[in-house]
Amino acid sequence: MPTVLSRGSRGIGMLVALCTVALAIPACSGGGSDSSQSSSTSARTGDPSTTATPPEARKPEEIPTGTSFADFADVEVPAKGTARHGDLLRYQSIPYPDGDASGRRYRILYVSTTVSGEPTVVTGMASVPAGEAPAGGWKVATHAHGSTGLADDCAPSAEPDSAPSVEARFVQGVGTKHGFVVASTDYEGQGGPGRHPFLVGVSEGRSVIDAALAARQLPGVTTESERVSIVGYSQGGHAALWANQIVGDYAPDLKVVGTVAGAPASELEEMARGVAALSGGGLVAMLGGMSTSDPSADTDSLLTDTGRKVLAIFDRSCKEVPDAALLEKKLFRVDPLRTEPWIGLIRSNIPGSEPGESPVLIVHGDADTQVPTAQSADLVARMCKAGAVVERRVVPGKGHIEGAVPAYEQGFEWLDGLLSGRKPVNDCAR
Repeated sequence: MPTVLSRGSRGIGMLVALCTVALAIPACSGGGSDSSQSSSTSARTGDPSTTATPPEARKPEEIPTGTSFADFADVEVPAKGTARHGDLLRYQSIPYPDGDASGRRYRILYVSTTVSGEPTVVTGMASVPAGEAPAGGWKVATHAHGSTGLADDCAPSAEPDSAPSVEARFVQGVGTKHGFVVASTDYEGQGGPGRHPFLVGVSEGRSVIDAALAARQLPGVTTESERVSIVGYSQGGHAALWANQIVGDYAPDLKVVGTVAGAPASELEEMARGVAALSGGGLVAMLGGMSTSDPSADTDSLLTDTGRKVLAIFDRSCKEVPDAALLEKKLFRVDPLRTEPWIGLIRSNIPGSEPGESPVLIVHGDADTQVPTAQSADLVARMCKAGAVVERRVVPGKGHIEGAVPAYEQGFEWLDGLLSGRKPVNDCAR
């Protein structure tokens, strides 16, 4: 049974405006001065090296503050065999607005690995607590954000203080107060080359893991050598669960302390059927992202001319919204929920069939209509069957947006407890 929490969230008002909602495509847009330019996966996929004989780590390049996101992200992808996944290639100091002195914040660019095993580059952010690191170094948490879209300007680090970045800013604040360096990935394809593999678990998981490895290489930042915690909400909850599943193969030297998955987008087939019934546009984005992981997944044969126009808008920018009349037209040539490879792609990216490397905390608001609590109950049942250690907490009265606040606040408190030696609650043993 889940733990039902009666205590209200201490909440931060700004997160009520959080724009990162699972499958809410297109996401809300935000202004800012730093503008950008715009095979089915298994449950345990490693490919732990970008190169068979890892070279020595490169010295990361410092990019001047004020350099645009587009220029910061404009790098050549390292050739296979010349870099290691998780290598930090570039970093840039990004001052907090309004004289916020809670710590240091950086934009980062690092090497990761595509689903097909090729090197790629991914952007993100890292926040460091104020003051001197404790003996042994700062704790490290790697953060996976909720869905913002497919295009480069959907990347939270593109405009770090705009609406799509509210979640990352909140998590950075909570995490640094708990003494964590917080690495926040933008995910593969958001800021880096190619389309974002939306809800492709292996891609998300690798981006999340490599962000933690990269943040540890920031000059002048001392972190714990092996331990890392994973946190995420909505799409980020899905990504966090996948990172915990694949880290043992992909980055075996890391020791994951715990994984926090808030309102995770886990039951993808059920969600896809719901999205298809409400708005085919969300399903276009979902399958457009998943098509990047399977060469046989041809969106031209899946989508009508109108559907291809909708996908092109999603690829182009988060700030361009498909016309409602366009979304009411027929978008699919065939039913993807009854046609391969599409239904297979959806099912193969459902998390929870492996126990993972760490205990898991799931926090979910009981008023969530985007990701109903019944879905996390199904997830826990599957995880228990796989042998996972998992605790599920249900927060009364919280919907999908505002539920992120208690998920992250309680998540970091739970991680602190694990780090201090507290034994995790295991709902599977009840």
